[in-house]
Amino acid sequence: MDPASQKLLEFDKVKAIVAKYCISPLGQEKTHALEPLTDLAELSKAFEFVRELMALDESGGELPLEELTDLRLLWKRLGPEDAKLDAAELLAVATFLQLIARVKSFLKKHRHICPNLYVAFNALTPLNDVERLLRSKINEKGEVRDNASPLLHSLRSEIHHLEIKIQHQLEKTILSLRDSYILQDDYFTLRGGRYVLPVRAGSKGKMRGIVHGASQTGETIFIEPFEMVDVVNELADLRLQEQEEVRKILIALSNAVRAELNIIELNTALMAELDFLNAKSRFATAHQLSIPGLSLTKPLSLVKVHHPLLYLGARQQSVPLDLGLERDNRVLVITGPNAGGKTTALKTLGLQALMTQCAFPVPASADSVFPIFSNIFADIGDEQDVTQGISTFSSHIRNIARILAQVDQESLVLLDELGTATDPTEGGALAVAVLEESGSRAALTLATSHLSVLKQWAHSFLVARNASFRLDEMTKRPSFVLSMDVPGVSEALIIASSVGLPPEVVERATAMLPAGEQQLTELIIVLQEKEQELARLVSEADRIKEAQTTEYEHYKALRDQVEQERRGMRQRLLDEKEHLLAEAKALIESKIAHLPSRESIVQAREELDEMIQEVEAERRTLEQSASAELLESLGEGNWVYVPDMNDHGVIKRVDQEKGIATVQLKNVEVELPLRKLCLLSDAERQQLEAIPATGIHYTPKPDLPYELDLHGLRVEDALERVDKYLDDAALSQHGFAKLQHGYGTGALRKALHEFLASHCHVKSFRLGTVEEGGEAVTIVDLH
Repeated sequence: MDPASQKLLEFDKVKAIVAKYCISPLGQEKTHALEPLTDLAELSKAFEFVRELMALDESGGELPLEELTDLRLLWKRLGPEDAKLDAAELLAVATFLQLIARVKSFLKKHRHICPNLYVAFNALTPLNDVERLLRSKINEKGEVRDNASPLLHSLRSEIHHLEIKIQHQLEKTILSLRDSYILQDDYFTLRGGRYVLPVRAGSKGKMRGIVHGASQTGETIFIEPFEMVDVVNELADLRLQEQEEVRKILIALSNAVRAELNIIELNTALMAELDFLNAKSRFATAHQLSIPGLSLTKPLSLVKVHHPLLYLGARQQSVPLDLGLERDNRVLVITGPNAGGKTTALKTLGLQALMTQCAFPVPASADSVFPIFSNIFADIGDEQDVTQGISTFSSHIRNIARILAQVDQESLVLLDELGTATDPTEGGALAVAVLEESGSRAALTLATSHLSVLKQWAHSFLVARNASFRLDEMTKRPSFVLSMDVPGVSEALIIASSVGLPPEVVERATAMLPAGEQQLTELIIVLQEKEQELARLVSEADRIKEAQTTEYEHYKALRDQVEQERRGMRQRLLDEKEHLLAEAKALIESKIAHLPSRESIVQAREELDEMIQEVEAERRTLEQSASAELLESLGEGNWVYVPDMNDHGVIKRVDQEKGIATVQLKNVEVELPLRKLCLLSDAERQQLEAIPATGIHYTPKPDLPYELDLHGLRVEDALERVDKYLDDAALSQHGFAKLQHGYGTGALRKALHEFLASHCHVKSFRLGTVEEGGEAVTIVDLH
């Protein structure tokens, strides 16, 4: 990407903000050195990493990177064979190795949320043996442990006992001299590693020993008694032996680390990348940013996009921009008043495109779609240099010439105040020529201007469009709303008046305007007002339509609820009546048994039969009513539940006269009474439609691996295994799969790729990166 344009767009400021979310200088360096990507697959993969990290954050998980530090200087120092690290540095190495193990374990535990991250960083290699070795020799204070070697343990034990002996002897000497006024105070201390007593300067001759210095005032002389010299010499010798043993231990530990230096440096590079990716996720979460859509074929579509720096600095004051273009739109001319938002719109698009192609989440709606630009060029601002004799106009033309020399059919070109700083007629002609050239070569060119000739050109040129900002009708302040296909007016006189130019000057300028110019301005203002009114009416129509849809859905839900409650109530009443009838029947049977005559029994039975017939007639009426209601709601294609068969199916045909329906249950069609069917809800239907057509439900395999090894298989056998594996992977909701086919002659890889190109579960596939296994593996993204 063009460095000069990135500087003009202030992209370095965006990267500096993202870098603050890195844990260590490792990630910060990667952020500052980042260059925009131009490959769709690579960019999509980078965004997928960020999306997974954001999902991790939403689930309450957070990468354990808080202890990540930059130890690259230590790795550099360890290069020479005789180099060694001190104890504190080796402790830092152990902490780094422990962090590697924690991160790898974390990614494995959460691989259901971040499968792509898990695969990409599977190369992290915990060196547990080295870490345990370091911690067994170095304590948490960064000191060599006493038990780091038997010799060191012995030496430190001797040193400890000898120090106690010396201190006891000195205490006895102090006690013996307490009343002699020779000592300045009752204590001993160390000077240059030698034990000394504080002697009064006037009593120097009364203490036999070696002088090791004096106090700043000169009143105290520090003397080592002669009787202590030999034992202190012995202590010093033991300390030298201790230092030598510690040196040997540190060399051995440093050698152990050096032996794994290649792996450690790879781990460092991977951790730098992980820190960088995690910073993107933290940046997105902190500022509520979105991941936009990417496309090689769809046109630019900006939905509620903000200028990143304005949004990050003062979110509440940032006004979002909407901009939608068609596929054949190659030039957009933006006009309107000064300070109305034209230059900000260019910078917004430029920065948003740069952020998107660096896989940075952006302050925009996730519905936004960005094409992939091969390069982004900008000519914004005043690059005048009086020391070099370069005028504003010359500076712009030089930059535009440089841009035109490099632009290609996938470039984005942003030109601010095109054709200004010179004669308007010649400047307008140059501006038209530049836009025609850029429009014929670049993917998309946006230009801001005040020149009327550019407004006319954009209206007539086939692949160009007008757009404009305008002032608010009431306040006469910028509205920062972009209107498409309507040219804007500069409103210079209104702005001049609002910023304090004397009224008489403004009136004189208004009177001097050419009649045609004034009429054109008034016409444009009328068009803007009509466009604004049309937009208001469309918005109002959409609002009414949405309200009506909501009301309809609410009414439909209420109607279904009432109908369901009505049917339930009728059924409950019938059930209750049958219950009462059963009780009455039992009572009558009891009475019949005690009736005195046959005639009484016959009469009682006839009364009971009449009551039963009445209940049965009421039940038939209820069933016929239910059948009629079902006929209204059931039809061909409805999903239904059959309680008697405990199964679900789809209605193929309905016979209203007979009150039956033909229902397909799995691969069998059966005729069933409508009253035996229960209509399923939309949610239940969608769930069942997701089940394969055979009606058989497959249980996902939670332990299905993400990799499939095809080494040694013939092409036919390999494709059969891949087909079965992809079915299982899709049902287990794997987002990707790694197929290991090796190098060989390439026949298996070729056949495999042809097979994957038309497979129903495959969204895309590619050869692996070097870290993933290179051309010996194929990475498959699944639907």
